[in-house]
Amino acid sequence: MDVAYFFTGNAWAGSGDPDKAVAFYRKAIEINPKSAGYYLALGKVLGLIGPERDPESAKWLRKGLALKPGDAASEFALALACERLNDLPCARPLLEDVVKRYPNELSPRIVLARIYAKMHEPEKARTEREAVKRLQEAQRRSNSERPSFSDSELHPPR
Repeated sequence: MDVAYFFTGNAWAGSGDPDKAVAFYRKAIEINPKSAGYYLALGKVLGLIGPERDPESAKWLRKGLALKPGDAASEFALALACERLNDLPCARPLLEDVVKRYPNELSPRIVLARIYAKMHEPEKARTEREAVKRLQEAQRRSNSERPSFSDSELHPPR
């Protein structure tokens, strides 16, 4: 039954009604308090509602991370919540862990560069920005190597 509430929460979140999503995620957690993914979903959607919900967002994300330590998605979401709360010492180690384990992911590196800059560590910020540029260039090269199809190739004549 918890899964039904979770998926209904996802539907509300996806359709742009985070307040309704919150209610369904809370119900899913009430039924199954051991599912870390439910806490992640609730924490993320609370973060979408607005800055007044950021402390609550961080609280739920921490609970989810306690259930599933080292979960990269939860670490990244919590790092973003901590950044919104201006708790940079909270965000930094979470992002460093995600970047260490997933060095080719752009988003964590972008946020980590921003955190380093805010923490007045320009060399580390520069290193991360350079890594971001390398990854973006690699993505551009990869995309340009893919075959392109003309309209006539995609839609054969009738």
